[in-house]
Amino acid sequence: MKICRLISVVLLMVCVTGCAGTRLSVLKDYHYQETTLFSYEIIDEANVTEKGMQIFKTQFDENLKKLQLVNEASDKVIEVTFTHYYMRHGASRALLGAMAGSDNITSQVLIKDKNTGDVLAELKVVSKNPTAFGSVQGLIKQHADKITDYIRGEKS
Repeated sequence: MKICRLISVVLLMVCVTGCAGTRLSVLKDYHYQETTLFSYEIIDEANVTEKGMQIFKTQFDENLKKLQLVNEASDKVIEVTFTHYYMRHGASRALLGAMAGSDNITSQVLIKDKNTGDVLAELKVVSKNPTAFGSVQGLIKQHADKITDYIRGEKS
């Protein structure tokens, strides 16, 4: 009987846990200067849902404005290209956890000189949530936050 309970607990833990969070891989480093301002462009190559894209755009825009980093007349542009987007249905996430797959957002971020098109920085941002916990909205916002944190110079 104790073995059955132990197996049940282990299976439950497998279903609801896993490696979650946002990982950033810097391919070409960028060093933020306090006077730098950016415009931005978002490119969807992953068929992001309309609702998901709206959440990202709102969070990203709010972050840039709050940090006073955005100005359409700037000489630098942030280009965010979504290359992968998959979100589990809420019921699948709740009932099956990690066994239902993993919510996943992957984007390629380039910081470019607007006049020359030269790439000043390049990074890949991957946000995953295989757990039964968390929300789609929270993961998308976390993705936007990670990008703006990097641009601002917070390299954690």
